[in-house]
Amino acid sequence: MVMAVILNIATIAIGFFTQRIFLHILGAEYMGLNSLFANILSALAVAELGIGNAIIFSMYKPMAEDDETTVRALMAFYKRCYAIIGLIVLVLGLAILPFTPEIVGEQSLGVSVQIIFAISLADIVFSYYLGYKRSIIFVAQQNYIIDFVGLIYIILLSSLQMLVLFITKNYYLYLLVKLALRILQNVVLNTIAGKMFPYIKEPNPPALSKKIRKDIAKKVKGLIYHKVASFVVLGTDNIIITTFLGLFINGLYASYYMIINSVQGVIYQIITATMASVGNLLVENDKKKQFGIFRKIRFMNFWLATLGAAGFIIVMDSFVSVWLGTDFLLSFEVLIVLAINSHMTMMRTSYGVFKEAAGIFYEDRFVPLIESAINIVASVVLVQIMGLPGVFLGTILSGLVLYVYSYPKFVYKKLFGGSYKKYIFETVGLALLAAVICVVSLFASRAITGAMGLTGIPLVVANIAIVLVIPNLLMLVCFAKNDNLKFFINKVRRKNV
Repeated sequence: MVMAVILNIATIAIGFFTQRIFLHILGAEYMGLNSLFANILSALAVAELGIGNAIIFSMYKPMAEDDETTVRALMAFYKRCYAIIGLIVLVLGLAILPFTPEIVGEQSLGVSVQIIFAISLADIVFSYYLGYKRSIIFVAQQNYIIDFVGLIYIILLSSLQMLVLFITKNYYLYLLVKLALRILQNVVLNTIAGKMFPYIKEPNPPALSKKIRKDIAKKVKGLIYHKVASFVVLGTDNIIITTFLGLFINGLYASYYMIINSVQGVIYQIITATMASVGNLLVENDKKKQFGIFRKIRFMNFWLATLGAAGFIIVMDSFVSVWLGTDFLLSFEVLIVLAINSHMTMMRTSYGVFKEAAGIFYEDRFVPLIESAINIVASVVLVQIMGLPGVFLGTILSGLVLYVYSYPKFVYKKLFGGSYKKYIFETVGLALLAAVICVVSLFASRAITGAMGLTGIPLVVANIAIVLVIPNLLMLVCFAKNDNLKFFINKVRRKNV
């Protein structure tokens, strides 16, 4: 968790600096193009079918039991699968390549969007051929090593890309720097994995047992639906915005998305850092202990997600005004919908950790199809009625499928034997509490900063201070007698002793 937080904070800090330079030198249309192609490539990544997740799940038990033979077989199988997937993604990407000018539509960038797409495609293809070995580091609960290498990568990438922009203003070179460093990052991680687990480099790995193959195949069948839905729900916003509102609006949203995604990334890394431990916990088959750990992780998830949502509502406008200028501001209505959507997305993490660690992929395979169908229809209809807020409102409506059906049935009840009534009471209660905390914090911030007459950087600093104080105080009061809060306070006290 510590390394994950350090990595993400460094990424956010560097990202704000590089984003400003990028927009200053190249402009919002380039930013919109970046986001659009990232979405298209995430659609191609659906070809992965969740094989990596299924193999990682299958690796928890043999790693815990020091079963090197099975781990070697799984890693060899992983390598073959990803080689095939890399080829499929390459073929699909090359098939899309001739149509990229039509997908982008009218633009005044003066560059070949086909060359830009080709470089971006190469980035993702090389990742499949070189990136699979990091999985064994993750399963061994040594993810801080991956994060440390990632931190070095981010620092080098941002430094070299900004240098290229300052000297050449060449977007092609900007992308080629990323491609080269991505390859280097994967080579370094492969070398580390080989030194940590030298047995995975031994020739002639054993064949994977039919039982494990069958289990992986079953999970992949379920994960196909999840991968497709994940792209539709989380990856189509930029495509819909570009199609109905234009590349420039997508570029404006890209700056907001960068901030929101950065904060979500920190919280996601904190919560998912527990996944390997949860995977080992679920092997023990102690439901009472498992539910106790789940409640603690969900409590931490709620606290961080509520703090993040309050931060977006209170700080975002003043920060963007100072960071990029008032021309890059979106409406307050858009900000509110983004904050609600973000809170829902962040709260999915704790449920997702247990669901994925338990290997629950096949049982709820049809739920993602319903979610993605609602998202596409609602977003396309609402964007034409409400404009930009409609895109994100569609995502919010589709996400309710998980909270109303999938999580209570396949996590709360299946894993812990909890009741649906108790789940609804807890989930609705937390959602209402988050809303009250955000609203009270917003009015308090406006009253305080308005009375002080603050603008510019002093306003940003004051808003950040308010977010760090008021929501935390409100949650401390609300959870004063909560066992989960006492657990974390005791943890902190023991560390300080």
